Amino acid sequence: MPQPDSNASRVRLILPPDKAFLPAALACARETVAVFGLSGPEAKRFELALEEVLVNVIDHAFEDGPGEPFELGIGRAALGVEAVILEKGIPFDPAALPAYVPPSGPETEDARGLGLHLARSCLDELEFSLLGAEGKKTRLYKHFPPEDAPVRRQDGERPQPGRGKRRNVSYAIRPFAPGDAINIARCAWRLHGYTFYDENVYQPERIQALNAGGWMLSLIAATPDDEFVAHGALVFEDPADLTAELTYLLRDFSLRAQNCTDDIIAELFALGRARNLAGITAHVVATHSHTQRMSSRQRAVECGLELGCSQADWDFKWLDGAAAQRISEVVYFIPLHMPPARKLYPPARHRDMVRAIYGRMGAVYEFLAPQTVSAPPEEPTRLDVTVHHKAGNAEITVLAIGPDFAHALADQVRSLTGQGVAHILLSLDMADPAACSAGPELEALGFFFSGAHPGADGSDRIFLQWYSGPPIDFESIKLASDEALEILSHIQKQLQELL
Repeated sequence: MPQPDSNASRVRLILPPDKAFLPAALACARETVAVFGLSGPEAKRFELALEEVLVNVIDHAFEDGPGEPFELGIGRAALGVEAVILEKGIPFDPAALPAYVPPSGPETEDARGLGLHLARSCLDELEFSLLGAEGKKTRLYKHFPPEDAPVRRQDGERPQPGRGKRRNVSYAIRPFAPGDAINIARCAWRLHGYTFYDENVYQPERIQALNAGGWMLSLIAATPDDEFVAHGALVFEDPADLTAELTYLLRDFSLRAQNCTDDIIAELFALGRARNLAGITAHVVATHSHTQRMSSRQRAVECGLELGCSQADWDFKWLDGAAAQRISEVVYFIPLHMPPARKLYPPARHRDMVRAIYGRMGAVYEFLAPQTVSAPPEEPTRLDVTVHHKAGNAEITVLAIGPDFAHALADQVRSLTGQGVAHILLSLDMADPAACSAGPELEALGFFFSGAHPGADGSDRIFLQWYSGPPIDFESIKLASDEALEILSHIQKQLQELL
């Protein structure tokens, strides 16, 4: 049986690009995911997807003959297992592969695109990233199967958020306990049905695992008899991050508990300060303005607006007449421990907007234009890509800008579009003068302003967005502050100039 490495989270193999070694690699993967807790039908589906992807890598990346050995890493993630393939073969663009079309009759034998289609159907996530001189990364991810999912409604039953007479209760804020997970799931269902943006909320064991592993820090509002009232959490991409996202705000609307959500948020901010976080982000839907007003009461700073960033299938049971278009979100940042003054180089078009946003945070940074426009480094561009297929969006983090930046980014946009992505959020480090120089290239590719705030790694990021979904109805975007309207006006002005 394979043994994990020293941190007990990953096994690594170095494989020749030869399909003769596939049985050995798959046997290792099978035993490794079993060590990490994935077994039965879901483990078989993970193995099948891994086999299809490895065959694709060998056939397409090394089609001109033997290439360099490549790495296969199999590890445990927060709520499941993942396989990461790192290779330096011929650039691989999944969007260029023909889409799979099921056979139309007994004489049809064309199965082009079947392998990738089959892999996607067996996984929860399948992602591709360009790493510049380091080659390419393919990531496969599979959730652990649910063990204690909330009971699904019977035919015709509808979740209700508690209209009508409400019961007055007192409450106290306390830390999360494992038994709270099922109440969080049920509250999410009562508020949103099964349309909540993150399916983890419906799996109690996942909520427990995220809290136990440090990826989530939950607080509960409960009555003196320990009846669930509300929940809120800080969520980290990595437990060591310097920022967290405030999310999973869920409240039982059948109970009247004045200020309970505000009190949870205030306690979460205190926990963030105790952990020396630089700040906390929050994404608030622009479908209505209630939560935006609550954010303003918490002295959150409006720092961005993401247009059409998620599918229009998120149900808000307590709202009447919610817009059916793709969901837009206001992005907030709550500064806790802002770092010392820095010199930043946002693209010229957005410099005044970034200065205004950071000024509201209390930052005293300098926002400059490079004294000279230097040639980008000779090293190729490096991008890290995360795809959220359910929401139809993706995030691209620019790790390094090289002379091939525009070409590499255009290839990635084309690839994501081929995967059904309608909204892309691009993140650049404003401490790199190349971020300023890249502005015109990004506009030529269709990227426009989204926002700016400190990132999880301590850097200061500017965010640009790319959108290809149905036209945005700006009249249906509900904004509760002049600051948010100022950001929207900046975006609309740029869009008019780009058209």
